[in-house]
Amino acid sequence: MAQTTGILFAPDGQQPPDALRLWLGLQALPVVHLGSSDELMAFALRGRPRFVVFDARVHPVAALKACARLKRDSF
Repeated sequence: MAQTTGILFAPDGQQPPDALRLWLGLQALPVVHLGSSDELMAFALRGRPRFVVFDARVHPVAALKACARLKRDSF
């Protein structure tokens, strides 16, 4: 069985805040950093991630659209 992962969706490519980076490190899962909604959909449909974190600090509309798309086309 493939190992499950987490996804950090950051359309601006920024590093997550320190508290989130710490939390992600404590999850004992590999975390994939993605920047486009197409990448997010492809990875989520292939990999069935344990969690997805949306970073909407700089581009909130892009993050909300990606979240809506993932929910609409979810596995």
